[in-house]
Amino acid sequence: NTPVSQINYDFIGLLKQKEYDKGLLIRTTWLEDGFEPIKVVEEEYTYEVINEIFFSRHTVIRYYDLNGDIASEYTKNFTKFFNPSEAYSIGEDRRKFLINKCKIIVFDIFSNSPDIAFSLLYELKNEIEFYINALKQPLIVALSDTNRFTFLDIPVLNKYIPGNEGSLNPILVRQFLISEFTYD
Repeated sequence: NTPVSQINYDFIGLLKQKEYDKGLLIRTTWLEDGFEPIKVVEEEYTYEVINEIFFSRHTVIRYYDLNGDIASEYTKNFTKFFNPSEAYSIGEDRRKFLINKCKIIVFDIFSNSPDIAFSLLYELKNEIEFYINALKQPLIVALSDTNRFTFLDIPVLNKYIPGNEGSLNPILVRQFLISEFTYD
């Protein structure tokens, strides 16, 4: 019998769910697929980041019994320290994830006018490249500029997020995008 802590759960046909926070993987859960999926293993990740560079990732692995309770004798912890190439790559992947997510959102917001979405993304292409390469400020400044990004003389980033206009705290496209691109 192989101990549960030595089984590679990616290869035994379990349902795998990943949870991200602003493009950063924070949890992976493996579930036994069935009518009511049962949690089998869960990995939680915390990162040590110094000046936008990922220094290490601490992982806590919890194994569960058939009742869905933590089988404490099978919990383990470890820390992985990243070499410089890995450290940069994690940050770059996170920023690319956020850019792609926001591109989809921009096309969704302007679904009735795809020309506006194309125009906006084209105008931001340099700032997006800077952002991917760890220079966040140019993109945030560009999105904050209330006089930039007009389409037919209408400031498109001052539009409210669809379905949000009548709420007590409506959110502008500008505010939403800045909040999506800002993280600790």
